[in-house]
Amino acid sequence: MFELERQAYLKALGIVQYIPQDAIEGAKESALLTDDDIYPPGYFVEESEVNTIQPSEAHLTQSPSAAPVAAQRPAVQPNEVKQQAPSVQQATQPELASTEGLRVSIPQELLGEEAPRARAGKSTHLASSSSFEFCLAWIETRQGIAFLVELGDAGVKDLSAQEHRLMGDIYKALQVPEDQCRHQFFKWPLVNNPKIKQGEEEARETLSGYLESKVANQPVSAVVLMGELPERLLAPNGQQLVLGGQQLITVASPSLNLMLNQWQSKARAWRALAPLRGRRF
Repeated sequence: MFELERQAYLKALGIVQYIPQDAIEGAKESALLTDDDIYPPGYFVEESEVNTIQPSEAHLTQSPSAAPVAAQRPAVQPNEVKQQAPSVQQATQPELASTEGLRVSIPQELLGEEAPRARAGKSTHLASSSSFEFCLAWIETRQGIAFLVELGDAGVKDLSAQEHRLMGDIYKALQVPEDQCRHQFFKWPLVNNPKIKQGEEEARETLSGYLESKVANQPVSAVVLMGELPERLLAPNGQQLVLGGQQLITVASPSLNLMLNQWQSKARAWRALAPLRGRRF
């Protein structure tokens, strides 16, 4: 683990970090860290690499606010620059292309009503409100905490090996015995029949009924919504989840897929989950 990542984890967990300016008498000599030990690969970017990424004049003329953004945010994250560079250079694609230090906006009237919206991470459901598919994992614990986890693929039957390991780390951080956790899965749509309306509203009502039956059988006082989709369906705009007339403590966290692909998202998850550590409800 790189030193920058280690410090981010400790800070998210609320652990005070202390680095003495002078050597402590009798203490073992500390190892001298180099930049390769501190920063992840590609953390720094050469100025020549950044200058090669230039938006087209058509984009800049349509969005007067695009140029000042680059001046206000000079710090560029190289990983994001390399990943997003192709979409910046392709002026014909109807997307919002962005990097950490450069943002180009395209007016909606030029894109048309059917233009797709750019999304971070892998989508697990269709954008259409009339029909879409997804898979969620419902994980119960004996501590009164439950997890509703958005999986990275709607067609899976279980968590992947990486997702299992990451959930194991979360159990340890919250002091929840992993062998006492029970996994169940909710897949949408329930039936493969295009004649039946199975949109977002129908999914919300069906999912709420499914979770009410689970809460009735297993006492649950706190629910962790892991992913954008569970939060949007059950607790939009920071609302508290209510099941069976009972208001539950609701915690929103990034999805497992996002944490596996963007390590910075793990720090956000630890900050959200820290109040639940070691608690029984």
